[in-house]
Amino acid sequence: MGIEAGRTGSITVADGELIISQGQAVKALYILTSGRVEIIRTASGVDVTADEEVILTEGYRLGHLGQNSFPGIAHLFDGKVASCSYRAVGPCTLYLAPIQNEQQLQSIMASKPDHAVAMAMTMMMTIDAVFQAWGRLQRVHDPLSVMVENAGVYLFLLREIIGSKITPRSQFFRQSEQNLGALRLRDIPIPEDFSQPFMEKDFSAIYGEERLSPPQSSKKQIEYYRRFARLAPNLRKAFFTADPAMTLYQCHDLAKCLGQLLDDVGSLVDRYDELFSDVYDLHKESLFTEYARAALDAIRTNSDSVLPSQVIDYLAIRTREILGSFSDEFGKDPGIDFGYFERALQQDDINAVAEGVETSGLSPDIAALLDDDAAGSDSDDIAIIPDESPAVEEVVDLSSLPDEVKGSLKRILDYSGIPKEKADQFKAAIEAFRKLKDKFSSEDPVRKLRRVATAHFFDIYEAVFKRMHKERNKSRLFEMFINFGFMDERLLEPATTMRLYKLLDRSPFNPEYPVYTMTEWLAAVYSREKEPSIDDFGNDYMGVFRELKKRGEVGEADKENYENNVDKRLHHEVSFMVKTTQRLCYGQLSVHFPVLHQDMFVKDMENALVAKKKVEDELRKLLKVDFSAFYREVMLRKPDAGIEREFVQMPVIPDIILAPTYGSRQFMWQELVGKDKRSRARIILPILISEDLEGLIVDAVGAFRWELCKTMLGPAWNDVTQPSITADYTDYIQFYRKNRDLSEETKAKIKTQIQNCRGNMRDIFVSDYRFWIKYESQGVIRLNKVVRNILYRHCPFSRELRDQLEKQPMFTEIAVRFKNIRSKKITEITNHYHKYTKNGGDLDPELEANRRFYAEL
Repeated sequence: MGIEAGRTGSITVADGELIISQGQAVKALYILTSGRVEIIRTASGVDVTADEEVILTEGYRLGHLGQNSFPGIAHLFDGKVASCSYRAVGPCTLYLAPIQNEQQLQSIMASKPDHAVAMAMTMMMTIDAVFQAWGRLQRVHDPLSVMVENAGVYLFLLREIIGSKITPRSQFFRQSEQNLGALRLRDIPIPEDFSQPFMEKDFSAIYGEERLSPPQSSKKQIEYYRRFARLAPNLRKAFFTADPAMTLYQCHDLAKCLGQLLDDVGSLVDRYDELFSDVYDLHKESLFTEYARAALDAIRTNSDSVLPSQVIDYLAIRTREILGSFSDEFGKDPGIDFGYFERALQQDDINAVAEGVETSGLSPDIAALLDDDAAGSDSDDIAIIPDESPAVEEVVDLSSLPDEVKGSLKRILDYSGIPKEKADQFKAAIEAFRKLKDKFSSEDPVRKLRRVATAHFFDIYEAVFKRMHKERNKSRLFEMFINFGFMDERLLEPATTMRLYKLLDRSPFNPEYPVYTMTEWLAAVYSREKEPSIDDFGNDYMGVFRELKKRGEVGEADKENYENNVDKRLHHEVSFMVKTTQRLCYGQLSVHFPVLHQDMFVKDMENALVAKKKVEDELRKLLKVDFSAFYREVMLRKPDAGIEREFVQMPVIPDIILAPTYGSRQFMWQELVGKDKRSRARIILPILISEDLEGLIVDAVGAFRWELCKTMLGPAWNDVTQPSITADYTDYIQFYRKNRDLSEETKAKIKTQIQNCRGNMRDIFVSDYRFWIKYESQGVIRLNKVVRNILYRHCPFSRELRDQLEKQPMFTEIAVRFKNIRSKKITEITNHYHKYTKNGGDLDPELEANRRFYAEL
């Protein structure tokens, strides 16, 4: 396993050969002088010592190392066996130097400072690659886990409906039966007909399942070393060659950090293997085998056999969607024969069983299940032989794409009218990027490629939009470019391009829930319906003018022309808002690429697309929980109606703008426009998402609540004498160590929470707000008493939810206190408004709306 110990000098390694095996003791310095190697982690339940082929077929590819790196170097510093494998990608040349002890390693570092730098950089780049792999694995894991959990629950419901006497005995199914009971205990309705929304709803809080979060134990270290790796080479070299003792310490710390990260990723890899086995394992109890049994039981009891078949079809389709290009990305085949999965319960087989046909006339899979059930076997093993016949799928190739998107790169560049030199540079960068095997590589040549493409992309973007708008061009290709960042059909699978073309959202604008595609938003800015957004430093459009004026670049005479110049307004919006938020929403700044490509996708197009209707639905759902989320206090003056100065609550729904990228993050871009306290906030969402839309919107609204409160209160935002979200929450975090209402265990959790959020007060609040909306609103206790009191007071649930929750002991006291405060406020407002109605007149509509707000509060 791996290269034999004791070899020394330069050696050539063939493509696919293992250099170091997981579990192997590393006793040499491996220097990769040419070629590339991939980092592979295999699940702990797999015997990696038995056969190299096991590592290659069962391992998960986490990243790559390039020329002049030191594969396995961390294990020389931590003294442990290799916690991952390193495999050649193409022919490689290595130099091996046996290492007997750490003193020998220190001697090499002292005599060859460049080697010390390269050793540290290898570990940093490995940390970066493995951490990014964690993120990609997690994005697939969570929806897969939700589906598996709910499919297990639904199986037990089906068993009750059809009267099945067969009870699965594995730990997974025992937990599924308990999960069904937990849902019923909370009176959560479980549909008896097949329901896709039920299958995809996250009940983890009720099931007692913990969703995986990024590695927490070494998060600060990881971020530190990822940033360190991005420093200029001369700075890194100066640091690592300044003091050998410091370098040695840093290498030990790097090895420890990487070891912990690989262990964390190993746990995630183990979980994946369990999930794949729970879905589809023909030799034990799995969802596939048990739903097949349920179908046969339905026939025996004259029940509806369509239900189990529907679930099997759904499991096949949904699993395929979730995994997507999983095998290509991670080099791990989940071992799921989708064609067999989908064809397993053929209607002819089901009918044959119903008519009493002998099992010898059935397909092997159904016959085996029937025979096994009839025998009443207690064995956990189920013998099923897969059908090897290929599945028939609809094929979309480049030739079948609409003519409009064929040769899209050339069409877009020609339409933009940018200089030929720029167009040629951009085209060359796209061609080179398209040929990359690892499009997320952080190696310097690839980074340079990204910089070249990004440098020209937004010039092309602005030029195309400007011409589109002036010509009122409704080309779907150009809208795909502006809305999605689509430029080259060869960078996407043809089926993805076709879906993108068909799913282009041209639904009418709804002013009640203002959701803008980027085409619509830029049109609003260009036509002066909307003011341009703030820049990276928080300056609005005219704020930038004032800065230019301070520097002497413009004068007062230029103000009118600057203010009314629509081309300058567009350039400001593209340069600052679009360019910045596209990178931020993508979520991985170091590997951001502005053009949409297939490797970004971890979801199918339909689930990834953020349609306007989806956003509206999520906002409505959130407002049923946090009904006052978008209310703010403003001053009302109507001298003609006798109203000189009244403060009223009014709702202002933010503008939701869809950034042209596939991404994982939302961004609360600005809470007000200028100083207008009635203006709409601006929240940015990626138009294609790898995350859960509900979670992104909840986080965005939490951030909005925080920032709006700070802005509206001004310098008093953290003044505890004026109760507010920001003041009360800041006081809680600053003095939690002295708070007698918090146990020592809770204080330890708060400390970890603060560290995870890097001390950012807003992020800490948002993390609690997320639990408030998702769990506490359902009566699932996830927050401590102090936070619950703050949120109940400042982010109250709707009255319907409060009435349900006040019966729970954890909510009773604060509910009574809240009712008393509300009652006092209503009385105060009613008495105050009497002066406007005492002569028989009607109350002003805005004052009436304010009174009604507090009455419903």
